[in-house]
Amino acid sequence: MKDNEFLDKVKQIYMKDSEANMQYISLWTEEIVFSWRWWVSVVLTFLPWILWAIFRKKDSSARLMGVGFFTMFLTAWMDFIGVDLGLWYYPIDTIPFVPSYIPYDFCVLPVMVMFLIQYKPRFSPFWKAVFFAIGNTIIAEPLLEYLEFYEENSWSPLFSIPIYFSIYLLASWLSSRKSYEPIA
Repeated sequence: MKDNEFLDKVKQIYMKDSEANMQYISLWTEEIVFSWRWWVSVVLTFLPWILWAIFRKKDSSARLMGVGFFTMFLTAWMDFIGVDLGLWYYPIDTIPFVPSYIPYDFCVLPVMVMFLIQYKPRFSPFWKAVFFAIGNTIIAEPLLEYLEFYEENSWSPLFSIPIYFSIYLLASWLSSRKSYEPIA
């Protein structure tokens, strides 16, 4: 295949993707924005961070924020991949330009991880990871699906358990590193 043919095929795919995005943005502005589900999403975007700002362990803020950003990065990328592969999708978006569910990936999950890390810090990370994985898989995901914020296509909730478990264990491991020293 010549480079021009290849580039034309890639361009056609991206043009279809762009057209689908424009259709979704139109639907979002007509049906989603300012609906009750959208308002719940807005609350889920800000409330976890407000609670964290109030109840966080102040002398560990930077360490916890590092873990929070790590959790955001990991969950968002995994979510991008899952949505792009058609494993699940989100009928309700806070903003229509991001394929993941912003309130969950960028707010609820990282704040939940940070609270679990700071609460009873000597308690076994393994059991906290079990709680995090099962809580999200058995309670949060089904609730989001029931409220029509999340829709599974070809995904089993059982697949989520080891993913949530690993996310928490990695975040916990990162938070316990002793390498947080001044740069200068």
